[in-house]
Amino acid sequence: MLELKLFVENMTCEGCISNIKNALNSINFNNLSFDLKNKLVFIESDNFDEKLILKTLKRAGYSAIIQD
Repeated sequence: MLELKLFVENMTCEGCISNIKNALNSINFNNLSFDLKNKLVFIESDNFDEKLILKTLKRAGYSAIIQD
């Protein structure tokens, strides 16, 4: 299982988390978790399409940066 960590600067509240969950709902992943304080989204999956994830978030109004 792989984990992708994203920094989402404009994720500031529970509403943002809900919007991000809804946006990513169309993408197949095993687990999605959030660290609101540090503005991080963690996606666990066997396979990632990073471009699709970033594009989906951008369409929802969130810019994300992949973290190491």
